Amino acid sequence: MCRENKMRFVQQTAVVAGGFRGIGSACIERFGAEGAAVHVMDLSAERSVDICDSTAVSDFIESLPECPTVAVNAVGNANLALLVDQDVAEFRRILEIELVGAYNFIQAVARRMIRDSVRGSIVSISSVNERFPSRGLSGHCSAKAGLIMLTRVAAVELGEHGIRVNAVSPGCTLTPLTAPFAKLDSYAEEVRVTTPLEGRMGEPEEIAAAVAFLASRDAAWVTGHVLHADGGQGLVYVPDPLNAVAAADPWSFTSQVLTD
Repeated sequence: MCRENKMRFVQQTAVVAGGFRGIGSACIERFGAEGAAVHVMDLSAERSVDICDSTAVSDFIESLPECPTVAVNAVGNANLALLVDQDVAEFRRILEIELVGAYNFIQAVARRMIRDSVRGSIVSISSVNERFPSRGLSGHCSAKAGLIMLTRVAAVELGEHGIRVNAVSPGCTLTPLTAPFAKLDSYAEEVRVTTPLEGRMGEPEEIAAAVAFLASRDAAWVTGHVLHADGGQGLVYVPDPLNAVAAADPWSFTSQVLTD
């Protein structure tokens, strides 16, 4: 919930892609608590929309009764497999969801904002892996690194229309995506020694607070920025999920699909 009791999004419309779980769900709660009318774009929604389908994404954004002033891309997916073991089709699938899907969403929202002369804000959820590699996450790391450059290019191109484009880069956050690892004592120890601030995983609500800041007029002069909401992860090093799994149990996470 909005602890500061701010109402920064009254009479505004927000759309959240991937809003039914994890960070996306927390963003919906946050924007709603601050007064926004919130729309959800998700495969699990009543009107299912695949972010990889550019036409479906565009049709959804165009169908909204009001142009969004805030748009958040919180779609996430990963496949834990070593590069030498992973089929290239799986690598492409992750890129399609996390990078091409983000492109589809940003493009559709930007077109609607420009057409309706709305000076809006677009925020994408990236990852600490946009800066630091993790074994077994070649697709996820590559996609999130690409998402940061896409964010910066979009900020440069859309600035003349008054549209701001930013990203939040979370560290290890307790979501359905990370739930299998959070149960492992070995992973909890990895998080403890790599997170200077309190030695714990972040909560989705903490990431949503960072998103709300970037989306609000409090950040009116901020664009092309990546806000690291990671408890200081990366200042030391990033947890290695494969190390944690190997230390916990011989059961393998190879080719385990992780979806947020």
